[in-house]
Amino acid sequence: MTAKNPGEKSNLPSTTVYSVTGKPLITALGETTGGVSREVKLVTEEDLAKAELSIKEETSKLANIDLIESAKKEKLNIFEDSTKSEIISSSSSKNANDEADKFDYNIKLKFYVIGYAKSDLDNMLILSSEKSLKADRMLVSPDKAEISYKLTDNDIDNGVLKIESKFAGKTGPEIKEDVIKKQVKGKGIAKAESLILDNKDIEKVEVSIWPNLLKQVPFLTSCIKVEFGFAE
Repeated sequence: MTAKNPGEKSNLPSTTVYSVTGKPLITALGETTGGVSREVKLVTEEDLAKAELSIKEETSKLANIDLIESAKKEKLNIFEDSTKSEIISSSSSKNANDEADKFDYNIKLKFYVIGYAKSDLDNMLILSSEKSLKADRMLVSPDKAEISYKLTDNDIDNGVLKIESKFAGKTGPEIKEDVIKKQVKGKGIAKAESLILDNKDIEKVEVSIWPNLLKQVPFLTSCIKVEFGFAE
């Protein structure tokens, strides 16, 4: 015999008289039992989804920190928002609709990030900027230019980053470095400075020689270093 309604209230005493269609009245020899009223906690699909999302977000934060530190050791730069994660596998100690107060949820993640050597990227940008100048112009002290990058697209699946670059530097009339070297090789300091100042595009010059005991510029142009800058 099965109670019509669930719960403890459907347990009936032994004095209960039952009626069965087409049969005489029936009196139970004992009370009915088995009906129970209690609060049951079940694991839902939403619980499992929330657990996966929470673990993924927390693990991603920690992994991102590790990736940045690893990139620094390799002298690479990465954009912090360029990382991507992929769930390899997941498992739960309980399934949806299982009765449980708590459950364990495990996921295995793989993280991806694209790194770049800033010095290489800077050199490419400098070369590109130089090519865009007119033939009689040059970049002055490009190593002191303000260079910044902004990530515009991140396609890690294909190993591609799209970066927007900004280059703020100074330009001036083109001065041939090899011409200056040929002019001053083997000359004394005063003569070398005078020859360089003959160029109308040069406002100030300073010639220094090392070791200081030497009083003239080396004869080998490979031993002469020329640096350009803007007069303050």
